[in-house]
Amino acid sequence: MRCASVSARWFCVAPPAGFEPATADLRYTRTNMRITKLTEPQLDEAAALLARAFFDSPVWTWVVPDETQRRTAMAWFMSAAVRYGMLGGEAYGAGAPLRGVAIWDRPSDGID
Repeated sequence: MRCASVSARWFCVAPPAGFEPATADLRYTRTNMRITKLTEPQLDEAAALLARAFFDSPVWTWVVPDETQRRTAMAWFMSAAVRYGMLGGEAYGAGAPLRGVAIWDRPSDGID
């Protein structure tokens, strides 16, 4: 799984070419994984997937060197990140069970 953090936006599994959020539930990737908007029941699964994906990230191992503490911190942080994406941005999942997650902010209206 390829994941990256860019300006506090977390990405796992890039949307396919031609991806349109309004029709995301109708699009398929080359592996036939359905991409859908995340729902509340998927929050914990999505957060767990992101926590596993970033567990050995150099940033996370530097911020929280102890593995037990990192596991706890990442569970909380990733849950908050997914919830933020669901409430204020965009949050999509690929597959059932989830095999990929993409979260991003909507474009700014210029008021910060």
